[in-house]
Amino acid sequence: MGRILAFVCVLALLPALCAAAAPAEDAPLPDGRSQYVMDVTLDTEASRYTETVTVTFMNDSDTPWPAVCFSDFVPAMQEHAGVEGCSSAVTAVTGADGEALDHTYSRDEGLLTVTLPQPLEPGRTDTVTVAYEADVPRVEGERFQAASFPDSDGITFRLCHFYPMLCVWRDGGFVHHPYVFAGEAFFTECADYALTLRLPEDFTVVASGAEALLSAGDGQAVWQVTGENMRDLVVTASTEFTEPCTGQVDGVTVRSWGTPDQAEQTEASLQITLDSVELYGRLFGEYPYDELDICMVSMPAEIGGIEHPGLVEISYGPLSMMLDIIVTHEVAHQWFYAVVGNDQYDEPFLDESFASFCETLYRQYVRGDSPEDIAVDIDYRQWLDEDEMYRIDRSYGDYFAGDGEYGNYYYYVSIYALGRDLLWDLRQVMGDEAFFAMLSSWYEQESFRVATIDGFLDHLAACTDDDPAVAALADKYLAR
Repeated sequence: MGRILAFVCVLALLPALCAAAAPAEDAPLPDGRSQYVMDVTLDTEASRYTETVTVTFMNDSDTPWPAVCFSDFVPAMQEHAGVEGCSSAVTAVTGADGEALDHTYSRDEGLLTVTLPQPLEPGRTDTVTVAYEADVPRVEGERFQAASFPDSDGITFRLCHFYPMLCVWRDGGFVHHPYVFAGEAFFTECADYALTLRLPEDFTVVASGAEALLSAGDGQAVWQVTGENMRDLVVTASTEFTEPCTGQVDGVTVRSWGTPDQAEQTEASLQITLDSVELYGRLFGEYPYDELDICMVSMPAEIGGIEHPGLVEISYGPLSMMLDIIVTHEVAHQWFYAVVGNDQYDEPFLDESFASFCETLYRQYVRGDSPEDIAVDIDYRQWLDEDEMYRIDRSYGDYFAGDGEYGNYYYYVSIYALGRDLLWDLRQVMGDEAFFAMLSSWYEQESFRVATIDGFLDHLAACTDDDPAVAALADKYLAR
């Protein structure tokens, strides 16, 4: 599959570096995971933050790395927000010894390429520190924003993808995809995070990982956020939230956050999340983190929600029949995206289709809907024979490149509907016992890794002894 619009930073093309540079120091990295140590100061009055991000990483390829690449999604998010005067900048890049490192930064592409003191050999580690600063747009309806709920005197900052993120090495280069706003198309590997956040003391911090208030006084507070084996770090800081609704299931603490006016939705979201965590833990495997936060946020109702590891954001609004489906879909991403990772741009089937299929499980086992009723509701199979664009193993860019006017339509029908239908059909052909055994072993096998569609097809074939009926289904839905 071609990587439409993806920028691959091929390090073999970079110039040779000085051989006299000091070798990289090896540091212990659990399971080879990168480590992010971040120090962030959020000036909420100016709607601006400054940060230093120190990333320690290991070359887990078989090729020396003369440089490393980082994705910076902030400029794209600022441009999408359409707020004048927003800026961002890489202000310094240094190595493990504190010396400045040569680097190139394209704000238009959102790509930072850092030349290392000497090529990093396979199996060795190195460290890069990036100093960065940016404005947070004061606007509603964005992932990266500062906005207030209606009739509120407070404000909530949503800091999504707010730091330079180490690109994934694949097929001889670092992969950098464009930032997209119709759906999600991220590609990151699991890492360990330690964030120190400084901001006014009237803010409550909700984040991926575990949050702790270290100190408060004289109007300022220092928070610490730690996360182990997570694909990214997201922070929501709010003066609008009340004490959360809290519950526990299978050893997981779930907190649902919102304003006093959102109490009914907050309480309902808590119960939906508890039911979902129990259900998916039973069917696939246990949720691996100690806590899961659900936040009401200011974003368009048609978006519904967005997932992050350990944190789900839900659009506030009147309770409806859709709330449970929105929440359970985003919670399902904790299994399929946060734990079983994938390249969301190249192979969105592996997370969005799986999360959409989980909606059917919630409807059956929690709502009590009959399989017959669900089958009628989800049947989009008629599209399969109409156009090759509806095959579910295309990249995000492929769907939009086929016909720009209908890109959204191709993407959503294929990935959210037809991918779900494939999994539904596999369940009918295989039977529940074999089907859920296949998914639970897939979850175990691919936990905290980057899964691929080819890997899933191999796993499916192995679990079904190359059943011709299963192979026929795969041929029906996939182009490969």
